[in-house]
Amino acid sequence: MPSDSPCHDKHNFSKDHFIRIHDKHVGIGYALHPPYYWKPHAHGRHQFILMLDECSHAEFAWHTPNGSQGKRNLTGQYLCFIEKNLAHSFRWNTSAALVSLYISEAFMAQTSPERNCRDVFIYHWSEILRYDLLTLGLVMFMAELCRQHDRMHSVHLQATAILLSAQLIRLHARKKVRVQKSAGLESAQMERVQMWIDNHISGRMEVREMARVAGVSRSYFGRKFKATTGYTPRRYILIQRVHLGLRLLQRGDMRMSEIAAAAGFSDQSHMSRRLREFYGRLLSNKGGQSTS
Repeated sequence: MPSDSPCHDKHNFSKDHFIRIHDKHVGIGYALHPPYYWKPHAHGRHQFILMLDECSHAEFAWHTPNGSQGKRNLTGQYLCFIEKNLAHSFRWNTSAALVSLYISEAFMAQTSPERNCRDVFIYHWSEILRYDLLTLGLVMFMAELCRQHDRMHSVHLQATAILLSAQLIRLHARKKVRVQKSAGLESAQMERVQMWIDNHISGRMEVREMARVAGVSRSYFGRKFKATTGYTPRRYILIQRVHLGLRLLQRGDMRMSEIAAAAGFSDQSHMSRRLREFYGRLLSNKGGQSTS
């Protein structure tokens, strides 16, 4: 984390739950953060704040370059972008996981040649991450690496932070998530399909049923779905299941067999193989049960 980041009383944090990593491209700050108030301050780097938990609750206020003021109450999972040198304050009202990425001007310019990543922008995760599973996977992987940082080499966090920052800059600069939007499903169609997937993820899902929900033919649906999400329907479902399995593992209040069933895997072994395929390592839940 760059030296111009806000300073915190070290006694506000558990040693195991607060990390800072300095890097010339992307600095990282992570905490299972207790309620706290950051007085108005500014950074010499651009910043992405990731509110990781649904229980997150924050009050965010800022000054824009033209002198106007903004304020938002945020409850749930949000992504905030803050341009460098913009004064802002942040009141964190509940204990929850928080990741900050501090991005150098050189990295921003190289990643976004259009240089339109400016001012303050606030996105709910459903706006910017719901259909971009690559970025969502990086967010979840980043969160998991942070939670297990005492067992990880810092290079893993640094590499993931750089990849994630590049993806977030790309999404933010384009101000849209959809790939080839004009050729894809309409918003209402995709919303219906996503709701159907969410409601049926623990069971067998057929592409023809997804097409029926969208109101289009089976052959037409596959092409439109890939244009919208960047994935075939079956690949998209698999990634959704892997992400759900990881979220339930992180919660730590379910048995492995229960998690596998809830996420729609045939058994615990099947889920473990898929987690290793996607994340390249064995993960464990809070109860210490291995996925192997």
